[in-house]
Amino acid sequence: MKETNSQLPIFLPISIRKKSGDEWETTGPAPALSFEKNLSLSGWYRIRFKYQTDFATQRNPVLSYVVDGVTVRIRLDRSRSGKIDHVVNLPPLAIEVSLELLGARGPFMLSSVEFVPLSQIRSMQVIIFRALGNLRSGGGRSRRRVVLAVLRYLKQHGIQALKTRLIQAYHQGAGEELLAGKRLSTFNDLRQEWELNPDDLARMSDDIKGMSTPPTISVIMPVFNTEEKWLRAAIESVLCQTYPYWQLCIANDASTEDWVIEVLDSYEKMDTRIQVVHRKENGHISMASNSALGLAVGQWVAMLDHDDELHAAALYCLAEQIVKYPEVRFVYTDEDKIDEVGTHSEPHFKPEFNHGLLLSQNYISHLSVIEIGLLKEIGGFRAGYEGAQDYDLFLRCIENLTLDQIAHIPIPLYSWRMAIGSTAADPLAKDYAERAGTRALVDHLDRVGVRAKVLTGRAPTTYRVKYDLPTDPPLVSVIIPTRNGLKHLRKCLSSFETFVRYPNYEILIVDNDSDDEETVGFLREQEQNDQIKVLDYPGEFNYSAINNAGVRATKGDIICLLNDDTEAIVEGWLTEMVSQLLQPEVGVVGAKLLYEDRSIQHAGIILGMGGIAGHGHKNAEKKCIGVFLPATSGS
Repeated sequence: MKETNSQLPIFLPISIRKKSGDEWETTGPAPALSFEKNLSLSGWYRIRFKYQTDFATQRNPVLSYVVDGVTVRIRLDRSRSGKIDHVVNLPPLAIEVSLELLGARGPFMLSSVEFVPLSQIRSMQVIIFRALGNLRSGGGRSRRRVVLAVLRYLKQHGIQALKTRLIQAYHQGAGEELLAGKRLSTFNDLRQEWELNPDDLARMSDDIKGMSTPPTISVIMPVFNTEEKWLRAAIESVLCQTYPYWQLCIANDASTEDWVIEVLDSYEKMDTRIQVVHRKENGHISMASNSALGLAVGQWVAMLDHDDELHAAALYCLAEQIVKYPEVRFVYTDEDKIDEVGTHSEPHFKPEFNHGLLLSQNYISHLSVIEIGLLKEIGGFRAGYEGAQDYDLFLRCIENLTLDQIAHIPIPLYSWRMAIGSTAADPLAKDYAERAGTRALVDHLDRVGVRAKVLTGRAPTTYRVKYDLPTDPPLVSVIIPTRNGLKHLRKCLSSFETFVRYPNYEILIVDNDSDDEETVGFLREQEQNDQIKVLDYPGEFNYSAINNAGVRATKGDIICLLNDDTEAIVEGWLTEMVSQLLQPEVGVVGAKLLYEDRSIQHAGIILGMGGIAGHGHKNAEKKCIGVFLPATSGS
């Protein structure tokens, strides 16, 4: 099917204006081309145009739209010469469609945009041919990487699994970059949304003036032989804060490099809000942090490492949260990493306070601000926990807090320096941090009276808490619905017997009108086992009703809902799930589920996916640790 020559729909310029020909310039923040509001778009389209900005700010443009209240953003392919050529599938009811011109600042070049409808067959042809062309003409390393990845996947999982992956990619539509393994969006694209413009600065200024009692935030920073450029960058990031009510408390931990004293003394003379204490002996980070804490006069204390950087609005956002929620005593934010040339990457978008996750890893980390009274109550930092001194501090803090006293700001306001030898660049660079973290976690569990063992996690600086079962473990009722499912049910029960070590359980098989003779005979055999019962549930199949009937027929304190087509593959899985469920704040426990090819089917539920919720880490490899480790962490 031939492409049409139509260049629909009509685009409306947002925050940009045309100068002449293909020359444009920005007139405000968030430059974009917006489609007509009432235009209904769905189906396959090929988008082609040319877009170039200043080299330093050049980004791939993004196609965005809204479906059922959820915004979808797709990074469009862009060649080095600025040509965009991308095939996309817009779902029915897509509204607010626009082209976000990321990176546009001042003058830029934008040709007329072709938005050409295609048939699905033609769309597949375009994507496949361009992907093959990319493999033929791309760099040798790129070709080898893609081909080897495909062959490795075929060897491990087979052609059917690969076919499933390709169908998923084609279903939503994509350019050749997806098939070459490139990301659909970059963090630098997203960071532009957090860059401050004059309107932001004016609003912040008005907000600060409106604070009746603006809190003073004391930023503590221990320093030891920091490279001069990184030390200056850290201090400058505080001086550049939009919020003026701060104090920078620096403890020089007996640095041996001459420039450290010179730099610190010069900044102390420059701004009276900067105070420095020079320690005579090196006491390491915990003692140095306490020395810096001794200078603090603010009501709140934030922590900054000597080579990291704060976002310009970091302290403003913290102050705004403190003023808005007076009951709060502990606030933490999201963070990212910054390399030696200033490129931001690896954003850590954190959840609201999650005690279980905190017992698996120090996900709070940077940036955190704590009420100074709370810090004094717990005695500040403890020596002997260097490398995990923050983790130890946080664990002792939460022991004295209620849930409503902990707040989270979901914006990366702190950048962790990826310098050679740092844990930001390589967590294994400081293996002593993991040992200190284990001690801090053991201490915490002892203080709160929890009987458990702490093991090292699968990934660096992660931990696994194995809770002890009570002396008299509660009865677990395992409910398995089935209907002529002998093939699966036999494997399910066999794996249960092989891998379950939990001492107190019963199994209830709920049979929904099985009429296969072998299945019926197998069910009758199972009833000879004292721990297995069969409940007949005749009538129309209704999964919810079948399980509800099973719950009513059981007598256990804990219900385990198990499909008949599942197989256990890890010893002690039921014991682990029960021990987690018995923790006071836990009401439901789920397990990681794998497909037959051992890729992940489900590793948690993420709200908002598909408009409601979706499976976390779906189709990732079994050993995938996830983004910031959620697929492997779990106390």
